[in-house]
Amino acid sequence: MKNLLKYGTMVMAIVFVLISCDTDPNELGGDFLGIDIDGTISEQDFDVKAFSAPVNAVQTNNFRSVQLGTYSDPLYGKTTYDFVSQLSLSRTGINFSENPEFKSVILSIPYYSRPQGVVSEKTTYVLDSVYGDQSIDIQIFRNKYFLNSFDINDVEQSAAYYSDLGEVINTSKGAAIEFLTGTPGNETSSSTLKNFIPSPLEIEINQTVDGVTSVRERLSPRLRLNLAPDFWKSLLVGADGMLNFSSDSDFQNAFRGLYFKVVGARGDGNFAHLNLNGASITINYVSKFIDVNDTDGDGDITEEIEVDSSFDLNITGNRAVLLDQNIPANVQNDIDDSFDPVNGSSKLYLKGGPGAMTFIDLFGPDNDNDGEADALTDLISKNVLINEANIEFYVDQSVVPGGDSEPERILIYDYVTRSLLADFDISPNGASSNFNHLGRLERNSSTGKGEKYKIKLTGHITQIINGDLDNNRLALVVSQNVGILGFSKVKNQTLPLEIKEIPVSAGISHEGTVLHGNLSNNPAKRLKLKIFYTETN
Repeated sequence: MKNLLKYGTMVMAIVFVLISCDTDPNELGGDFLGIDIDGTISEQDFDVKAFSAPVNAVQTNNFRSVQLGTYSDPLYGKTTYDFVSQLSLSRTGINFSENPEFKSVILSIPYYSRPQGVVSEKTTYVLDSVYGDQSIDIQIFRNKYFLNSFDINDVEQSAAYYSDLGEVINTSKGAAIEFLTGTPGNETSSSTLKNFIPSPLEIEINQTVDGVTSVRERLSPRLRLNLAPDFWKSLLVGADGMLNFSSDSDFQNAFRGLYFKVVGARGDGNFAHLNLNGASITINYVSKFIDVNDTDGDGDITEEIEVDSSFDLNITGNRAVLLDQNIPANVQNDIDDSFDPVNGSSKLYLKGGPGAMTFIDLFGPDNDNDGEADALTDLISKNVLINEANIEFYVDQSVVPGGDSEPERILIYDYVTRSLLADFDISPNGASSNFNHLGRLERNSSTGKGEKYKIKLTGHITQIINGDLDNNRLALVVSQNVGILGFSKVKNQTLPLEIKEIPVSAGISHEGTVLHGNLSNNPAKRLKLKIFYTETN
């Protein structure tokens, strides 16, 4: 028994020592393989060459949300976001009656929001994906540009609509859609929603029965407008009282959707991601019929009765986000000057959407022209086990002012195969995923300014060392949400190099930053690939 106790004590002591030796898990990383008791783990820095390039207009009709408003980046300038979307019929074959009364037409588009609690029966919310606190003015137009589902040049391919479509949409737009303000019976019409700022308040829908007003429905925060009903009645109701359209395609060909446009802004304005999946236009109407079946049971089959009904138009179908982006000329010149595939660059530019991205070549030059970087050849010859590999990207604080405009995440992927790296974890955690692989922005605890991003490439480098993967050029982008999978096409880009597509999460991102490159004037912040490895022979 004494021996067992002694052995147990020794085990506990060893465990304690091992834990004590790893009190700082960030020193070598969370995926570090083993404790270096015998000093067998080597650390080596390898050359990294990186440069940037501008990105043309990007595909926006595959975004999960649409953006509306204005955003001012302290470095990359002001961007205005509009969008266009088809509508769809909730059902067909509707008999409105020969002279229906359209009592109200309600446009409803939810914001992304999170409930925080309930106070006096009211739910309090916090808005997600809303930026800026100054007001904008909005108009909604009838869209007259048809959004095809398929590429008109190749019907086997889905249509791609790009961020630069705004000029075409704006040139062909129809009349502005009127909406009503004021109290019932004392309403005025307008075509401009002025001084708009998304509100986090719950929306209460009241009803009055026998003189008593109560809350009939409570809605999450949203853009909600009372549209003028005459236009919608003339659009939907035929001379015979039936719905004018026999199918969705018939309706969409005749009415090609709505165009939401920012027409003014105070200061930097604001912009928000809108959830069209929960959006609708609800038409509340009264139908008038001769009561031939005596539905009220009064024996009179010749009287006219009124029936309250509702009909929805869903804001679904083809859509596109339209960007008017004005990157300052000096910044655009700096992005262009950063493009140097031979030597790399001192500064690396990242800007979401039609902005800028960075390209990365690992392991330095191939001086013997055998198709493989010399440093990589030497590493492979040592028969190594990769314990950890990482790159630290330092923010160039001389040009980035810091603050909320700095992107929290950046994303790295294989530029040649357009695939995510082996270290990427396809998990359901969305924006909170892949912190081990794609570390979030590390900020100065005093100033809040971004200092660096740390990206771990252990699995990727292991695959290269094992001969399972080519040492391809990598691409680096900002990401609105690294958990969003898929790619958006880039429009007709062949210069200064070909870019066919970028991750959707980069296409939808509005943020940007500048990083130190391999030729940075600050040697301590130059890019380098840091590898910890163990020689196995």
